[in-house]
Amino acid sequence: MNDIILSAFLNLFALFGALAKVDKEKACRMLSSYLSRHFGVRNLEAYLGLYNDLGEFYDENPDLDKDTIVEGICSSLQHKIRIEEQALLLLRVMEFCSIADITAQEDLLRKVAGLFKISSALYQDFSDYVSGKQTSHVLILTHEGMEGKIKVLNIRSFNKMVFTYEGSDEVMMNDVPVLPGVFLVWQQSGVLKSRKSSPLYYSNIISDYEKKESVDIVELSGRGVDFRFPGSDNGIHNLTFTLRSGQLVAIMGGSGVGKSTLLSLLNGNLEPQGGFITLNGYPISAPHVKDLIGFVPQDDLLIEELTVYQNLWFTARLCFDKMTDEKLHEKVMGILADLGLETSKDLKVGSAINKYISGGQRKRLNIALELIREPAVLFLDEPTSGLSSSDSEKVINLLKEQTYKGKLIVVNIHQPSSDIFKLFDKLWLLDRGGYPVYDGNPIEAVTYFKQAANYADADTSTCPTCGNVNPEVVLDIIDAKALNDSGQITQTRKVTPKEWHERYLAHRDTPQEVITRQVPSSDQKKPSPLKQLCIFLNRNIKAKLTNTQYLLITLLEAPLLAVIVAFLTRYAPPEGYSVMDNKNLVSYFFMAIIVATFTGMSSSAEEIFKDRALLRRERFLRLSQKSYIWSKILLMGGISLLQTLLFVIVGNSIMGIRDLFFVWWMVLFISALLANLIGLVLSHSLSSIVAIYITIPLLLIPQILLCGLVVKFEDLAPNSRTGNVPVIGEVIPSRWAFEALAVTTFTSNDFEKRFFDNERERFAAQYYRRAFLYELESQMETLEDERVKNLPLQPLHLAIIRHELPRLSKICQMEPFPGIDSLSVEMYSPSLYASLDSYFIKAGKILDRRCTKYNLAYDRQVTDYIKEHGKEQFMQLKRDHYNLSLEDMVLGSDTQTTHRVVGTSIVPKAGYIFLPPTTPDGRAPFYSSVKIVGSWHIPTLWYNMGILILMSFLTATALFFDFPGRFIRKERE
Repeated sequence: MNDIILSAFLNLFALFGALAKVDKEKACRMLSSYLSRHFGVRNLEAYLGLYNDLGEFYDENPDLDKDTIVEGICSSLQHKIRIEEQALLLLRVMEFCSIADITAQEDLLRKVAGLFKISSALYQDFSDYVSGKQTSHVLILTHEGMEGKIKVLNIRSFNKMVFTYEGSDEVMMNDVPVLPGVFLVWQQSGVLKSRKSSPLYYSNIISDYEKKESVDIVELSGRGVDFRFPGSDNGIHNLTFTLRSGQLVAIMGGSGVGKSTLLSLLNGNLEPQGGFITLNGYPISAPHVKDLIGFVPQDDLLIEELTVYQNLWFTARLCFDKMTDEKLHEKVMGILADLGLETSKDLKVGSAINKYISGGQRKRLNIALELIREPAVLFLDEPTSGLSSSDSEKVINLLKEQTYKGKLIVVNIHQPSSDIFKLFDKLWLLDRGGYPVYDGNPIEAVTYFKQAANYADADTSTCPTCGNVNPEVVLDIIDAKALNDSGQITQTRKVTPKEWHERYLAHRDTPQEVITRQVPSSDQKKPSPLKQLCIFLNRNIKAKLTNTQYLLITLLEAPLLAVIVAFLTRYAPPEGYSVMDNKNLVSYFFMAIIVATFTGMSSSAEEIFKDRALLRRERFLRLSQKSYIWSKILLMGGISLLQTLLFVIVGNSIMGIRDLFFVWWMVLFISALLANLIGLVLSHSLSSIVAIYITIPLLLIPQILLCGLVVKFEDLAPNSRTGNVPVIGEVIPSRWAFEALAVTTFTSNDFEKRFFDNERERFAAQYYRRAFLYELESQMETLEDERVKNLPLQPLHLAIIRHELPRLSKICQMEPFPGIDSLSVEMYSPSLYASLDSYFIKAGKILDRRCTKYNLAYDRQVTDYIKEHGKEQFMQLKRDHYNLSLEDMVLGSDTQTTHRVVGTSIVPKAGYIFLPPTTPDGRAPFYSSVKIVGSWHIPTLWYNMGILILMSFLTATALFFDFPGRFIRKERE
């Protein structure tokens, strides 16, 4: 307080003192108390001298215009002190005048009230209080063991309670003597007592007002609450309590004593293993009770990319479904104004490192997220953690103001300052292992533990000089260490937690019966899951749109990668670039799939992880987690849809690929979407960002190696009798995407699609004639040669013939060879050889005719096209749409043999794209153009896309039901 304001105060007192003829000795005594208690003034002589000089001046000049002087003083103070301080100053002046005769100065006092904008009702309350008239706001009390009476005035408009003691006892307020006849503000933690009387608490007085004013009560009760962690005696032990609305309760104790565990029990996140916790007699797990409970964890609940206003608005929208946008805006702005955040409403929240608002504002906004729900009971975990002393005091004062509105607030707090400590109405202390050791008035806690430790000044709880409280004394006493015989400090406690707990139980009052009363109604109504989905999605989109860096990376990443990949794989021979001669085109296919997979996985890997604290809160609010997850899937899917579109447009343009635009986009998008879902599963399941980014390469590298290009599947399964992709390849998403893209680009480009059907039939006929049938004939001739040379007949030769003859019959549409099932080495004879030879000759003629037929058909197609469009256009069509490297890859042109014999099976080694699979279970060799399921022949593109969609569905199921997370947590336990 500066000298100008103090001088104005003294000027006002001197003027009224002169007018009321106040006794100067009494006046100086009152002013000394006022200046030292209210302003902390130590140099009293100088200010009292100023008062006396001003008083003499007014006494010597009775004709001065008092109204003008009062108006000047009050006008100067109006903009320098708060409205509640103006009101208390008026009350102090009225009390000052009452030493003589207050009625004589009635007009001038009312003028001061008018200048300070004090309502007539409040002025009347002040007048009743000063005159000692009992009303609905003024209580006249007596207390057993205390001489005289106590006047109390509850100033509800300013959330203040003042009292005046009138009597002859030595009465102490927090161990500081009270001057009789002079009012003091009764702090919520204040304890009024004399040597003969029991303590009188703020809560005792306020409860009398509640009874008188019929205030609705919210009562949180617990009886015999017990909780233990698995395999440990730590938890919460035998806690019984009753908390009421209007209280600010502090939970204190050393690190690891169970403060957060206790909060989780109180707010319903943990179920007690013994006892019960109720709100107005109803279990806190009841739905209509849950809406009345708020919880602010220590972690930030804020979305960094949104503004202060948007963070609060989306929270309100998720809690009040039926509220119009206009009312919702009013509600949000009201909360922002109450918490002093109105001027910061359009600032982005930012992170703790990249700050836009201060730490105190962040904490207040976290509190606002709960207060906007209007909970009757609010729990806060370390609300002052990481804040400066100034910000800490602002936060606790803010919470205290909420108790004046009837809320019950419970906070975990560590090392509060004296001013903060005094604001609490009740203190709970926990000792190691979760043992309650104190439940009562905060100021009295100091006395309680000093007495237990036999301190010399056990009856003193505050500093007699400054009135400060040192709460650390309490924790030091609890944790005090014993000395050994040498006087050295040991690690053994003087008093164990159990002993402190037993003392607490011995001093605990007998708990009253829990009363069931009506629970206050709540305006909350949560939106339907579909509406929640829309709100979550809207929130996600706004958060992304406001993040300029994220937007730039998202929009530029795919086209930049497309440029890099395309230019590095755009091989051009000396005669110029063409799609047909680009020997790196297959590498471009491969990299396109890997880029889609990588961008999809990396973009979603943090999406849920960074919302962990927010998710816990929304789970506490019983919001739909499925709606939240769907919003993330839709958002990530939309981003991938845009990124893959940009990649295809840019990359394919550079590569000169003009065909199958939507096929490319579809394949890359579904690959990216599946990668999105995998990234979301990682984000949901793993407990650290490091673990997430270590896991991504573990998932991505197999996609690179096992897509079918880097490591050939036939090398992984050289003994396969079907040539099908090995099982390990069936579970690799990139294999399905790469195969779909390669096969479809080969079979359906503008050049090949005209000739593919004839080429397929021609190749199949040639393979079965020149490879398959040739191998059967070779096996037969080898067997015959062994017979002629009287060598032992090898059963394998006949086994191969017996195994593959039905397949030959089916391909050539011939009658089955007679007695095929009974063929054996013992039955082999020249006649059997002749029969087989005749059968094979017939099959060969059928296959030869088929080769000729499709050769002629292919040649006719080529000739017709050249006749119609010209040879140059034919070659240009091939150069623009066909690729020789792709042809070599899908046909297996690098293989030296067309087939191999594995066991009794003849397995092709090339041309799978033209050959039908041999199994009807959907499995097939790599690059098959169709997959067979029963009797259905499904094109590879649609079958593979179906598999990727099925993988996406299964991954989404795992995401919704948190299968990996449950397994990981179980393993961790």
